[in-house]
Amino acid sequence: MCGACTGLLNGEAVRGCLTFAVQCDGAEVETIEGLSDSGAVADLQRAFQERNALQCGYCTPGILISARELLADGNVPSRATIREHLSGHYCRCTGYQAIVDAIEAVARARISPPPRAGEEASKASRKGQVSARSEQASPLHRPAGGPPPPLRGGG
Repeated sequence: MCGACTGLLNGEAVRGCLTFAVQCDGAEVETIEGLSDSGAVADLQRAFQERNALQCGYCTPGILISARELLADGNVPSRATIREHLSGHYCRCTGYQAIVDAIEAVARARISPPPRAGEEASKASRKGQVSARSEQASPLHRPAGGPPPPLRGGG
């Protein structure tokens, strides 16, 4: 069991490889695509991208679903708890450090109150800094409705 086939069955994370089709009869089934489309894991996806917590992407959907389940109670779990919760997932690319960093960062961000309107801009101007956000295109990110980014070859 590697965790890549993790989905939600009636809101509970389950492994698709261990779930019989008959168990899904009449149940609510959600996959990473549904969670992505609804924005339910947008902050986790952003954190994974920002911290390079994904590389090949094979394990990412299952880990995102498990991370969502872990953070559902609104607490900030310890790093050991995050690692334990992800123990049913195999990632051969990242070594888990960046994955744990991303999940911890999202947990902390979710409990922090959002800045009040104008507060961030006034802090930046007090420091003499310009407040701007730079969106960098990633080979794994495509703007909604836009074409995929061009492939870059070494030829």
